[in-house]
Amino acid sequence: MASVMVVKTVSSRASIIGRGAKCRGKSAVEQSAYISHTTLYSEYYGEKFYPKAAEDLVSTGVMLSDHAPREYMDHAVLWNSVEKVEKHAKAQLCQFRRG
Repeated sequence: MASVMVVKTVSSRASIIGRGAKCRGKSAVEQSAYISHTTLYSEYYGEKFYPKAAEDLVSTGVMLSDHAPREYMDHAVLWNSVEKVEKHAKAQLCQFRRG
């Protein structure tokens, strides 16, 4: 009797989120809403971002160093703070990896 082996391809995607032309002007808050499947409000852009994710969510969270402020455990606070501080037109706000 022959056995059948099924192989699933694993892929990952990485993208830089920022305001420059190479980053396509994306919002870190928008990407966080997409990844975490939650609706988030961007203070920088003044709009709500609604998740449109088609993938299943396994887990979500924020990893902080011991010295980081605890309020950054809330991803809305974290990414709104990043967008508020980074002023440069070509700022790279973050890098998201999905896989």
